[in-house]
Amino acid sequence: MNDEPLYIFIDESGTFDFSATGSRYFVLNASVTEDPSQGAHRLLLWRHHILTCDPAILRSRRIRDCTHFHCTEDAQYTRDGVFNIISQLSFESHGVILQKNKANPSIRSPEQIYRLAFAGLIKGIIRRKTNAKNLQIFAAEIQMKTKKAAFLAALKGALAAEKGVRYQIHLHSTQSHHMLQVSDYVCWAVARKWESEDERSFNLIASKVKNQFDYFRGGRTVYY
Repeated sequence: MNDEPLYIFIDESGTFDFSATGSRYFVLNASVTEDPSQGAHRLLLWRHHILTCDPAILRSRRIRDCTHFHCTEDAQYTRDGVFNIISQLSFESHGVILQKNKANPSIRSPEQIYRLAFAGLIKGIIRRKTNAKNLQIFAAEIQMKTKKAAFLAALKGALAAEKGVRYQIHLHSTQSHHMLQVSDYVCWAVARKWESEDERSFNLIASKVKNQFDYFRGGRTVYY
């Protein structure tokens, strides 16, 4: 048995709005690594570069004081540097993709969607990392109590199905760990590919992607 920790950093993209005005997909993605400290120094140096560079270089109307990296808020110049660093790290990306308009109305609650997504995500990781028995799982803290409860119940349920696996779950602020910021970037790239068919960022980290499980790929009924 391998007792060395496997670090799993989870992020999500998409809303629980099941209508034509909501996101097309719900994406649950994990960045998985044995080395949670890699890249920290390079990302810190890049953040300091962003803080001190000429604003004109950023070419953005949304220049912000960069306390941490957040893909949807960062300027493209910032993203390019972060993705360049991420592409050189050692990790695997595992994702579950749910096309929301194929979801039966009976399973559209956060509890049911998380249950389906986590069942596929955790199983996919464990089947690939067969020797991993000590999991350290990180996700961004969730403020909404009902969503947090649904998230944790589904995650713990999926983990309970994997015999012999020990785990700890840490809900921390994204600022607290650079790998949570990496996970945010990777999930954004995966979601962007599916949501908008924009593969620019995805192609930069494509070699890291080991699994994109399209949960409703066999579904024929489209509800809206």
